[in-house]
Amino acid sequence: MGLLDTITNIASAVVNTPNVTGNNIVLKIGGVAVGMAQNVTITTENDMQRLYGVGDLEAQDMVPGNIKYTFSGEILLVSNKALDQITVKKESAMPGYPKTATSLVPITGSQWITDGFFDIEVLDKLRKETIGYYAHCQFERYSLRIGKHAIVVSEFSIAGMQRFL
Repeated sequence: MGLLDTITNIASAVVNTPNVTGNNIVLKIGGVAVGMAQNVTITTENDMQRLYGVGDLEAQDMVPGNIKYTFSGEILLVSNKALDQITVKKESAMPGYPKTATSLVPITGSQWITDGFFDIEVLDKLRKETIGYYAHCQFERYSLRIGKHAIVVSEFSIAGMQRFL
């Protein structure tokens, strides 16, 4: 794939992305919605790599390397009620036991931020359609405020590993 193909693919993705008022960013753990963010910037970094031929001083082509997805925003609300209903598989580090134990441990408090991965779904609020889905996301940085009725994450940056749709 050459540079022209890469530019065409990026332009096509931008043109075909629906822009509808009322879009929502939903955080999911195990398929259950646990939080919502608004006014989020989603950055896709292609990590372009230059290709050189034998004896060439200048690059002959550029190809995308590792694609990185980053979500940054100002506020993210999390439902304590939804977190209380979720269970995750606990990894076993004990010798002689299977790697993944069968016991389920509920997620509580701010544990969901540092343990495991979650998914991010970008929803068109009016049509209730998924316009972007990112799997295996994890916080890179965040500020956490725990209130009486909600956990509020502000000034956050989230890394995503895979994009679907």
